[in-house]
Amino acid sequence: MDIFHAAEGTPEADEMELLIVLVKDYDDKYYVLPQLSPLDAIKYKLEERGLRLKTSSH
Repeated sequence: MDIFHAAEGTPEADEMELLIVLVKDYDDKYYVLPQLSPLDAIKYKLEERGLRLKTSSH
């Protein structure tokens, strides 16, 4: 698809910008992502894979 490599100021670049706006608007409207701390995100991904965070007993 040529719009992904379109030169700035061309109709194809304008089309790409419009598509970006439309996709972002759709995502914002229908996909609410939880606000996680980086540690919580890591814990979630570990859980998702059936793994646990190993804690030190020191």
